[in-house]
Amino acid sequence: MNNGLWQLTGDSDINSLTTRNSRVQSEENGAFRTLTVKTLDATGSDFVLRTDLKDADKISITEKASGSDNTLNVSFMKNPSPGQSLNIPLVSAPAGTSGDIFKAGTRVTGFSRVTPTLRVDTTGGSTKFSDSGWFQDGS
Repeated sequence: MNNGLWQLTGDSDINSLTTRNSRVQSEENGAFRTLTVKTLDATGSDFVLRTDLKDADKISITEKASGSDNTLNVSFMKNPSPGQSLNIPLVSAPAGTSGDIFKAGTRVTGFSRVTPTLRVDTTGGSTKFSDSGWFQDGS
């Protein structure tokens, strides 16, 4: 997928996904979705995941993840309290996946810019990207 948009309207399970300068996002309403992909090769792409602070849309990469300069944008359906600590799993990938394949994206909400704090955990035989908090700039 080059310069494209993929709107997830339900759970998806695919063999391979290659994205370049594209966006993958969950439909705004309804249940949380999981994108399961055996092989992900993404560069310069934007992945938009929703959370209600307890659950979230997820990406599960089962065999290989590669690429760079990708953004995880977290859409908070409910705003966290200032200083609230979070532990919301967003992406799971195989062990050995580079921790810099994804970076946190900033979203504008009203007059504020909200950036999630991504935690990368490489223990337990996999690489996990979780939202562990957020930073708000503005008022």
